[in-house]
Amino acid sequence: MKPATSRVVLSGRAAFDIYLAAAMGYEAPYKEERIGVLLGSVRGGTAHVEAARPYRAARRTRTSVSVDPLSMARAIDRLIARHRRAYLGIYHTHPEVASGFTLSLSQEDKRPICPFCEQTIEIVATIWASNGEAGKSKYYLQGKVGDYKIRMAAYRFGEVFRILPLFGKGIMSPAAFRRPATGQKRHPPAL
Repeated sequence: MKPATSRVVLSGRAAFDIYLAAAMGYEAPYKEERIGVLLGSVRGGTAHVEAARPYRAARRTRTSVSVDPLSMARAIDRLIARHRRAYLGIYHTHPEVASGFTLSLSQEDKRPICPFCEQTIEIVATIWASNGEAGKSKYYLQGKVGDYKIRMAAYRFGEVFRILPLFGKGIMSPAAFRRPATGQKRHPPAL
């Protein structure tokens, strides 16, 4: 059994990769959710997310993703071996739909996407177009990048879902989320 977590710390690189996944889903012709794998460690009750790797879901819509659990489990095993980090859980995105958005987990979100994988946390990243400023939050990691606002929430995964404080030092600044120059890769290699 994985150790209990009471908060989550997200590295700058992991936050950047989640932002890119959310932006790509938002910019897709019909807006679509994206999903990925969180890798890192749990120390002293804190989940330290050091990597967030995208996963190409078999089916993506505006409000859901579906994957083949066995393929995902094999991909997670490959990532654990390659990165030498523990599997912590998944992230998925919620693009703005019909001028609305949510950080809440739906009943579908609460079901394990990979029943063979022991998941500790889940991060939901919501993205929407806005020219307003991003405020501070006690539990969410949020910021403004260009014309987008992004808000990330972390949840303890299990029978009782509980929002966890999510921290990251200076990673939601526009400089941290600068788009790559033309010709450079916009996203890390997907699984």
